Amino acid sequence: MCDLGDELAIALEIGDNLTINIKEGNDEGVSFWLILCIEPLHKVTKAFTDNWGTSFEEGDDVVGGIMTKNAGIVILPMFC
Repeated sequence: MCDLGDELAIALEIGDNLTINIKEGNDEGVSFWLILCIEPLHKVTKAFTDNWGTSFEEGDDVVGGIMTKNAGIVILPMFC
């Protein structure tokens, strides 16, 4: 886990908003994501794979959020 990501993940609470700037020319064609935290930092209790093909194993630290972007709203488990 990255140091800055750790600090951010620990600080997020339900209802917090987070904006992430995205590199120009990304595959999704957006300049930023706006995320609403819906689950604070917690351990995964059952392994799963998200919509982007990222696998999360039991015991991984994640923060749950709803992400908005140009294409609409999707559920985004954030992982640092």
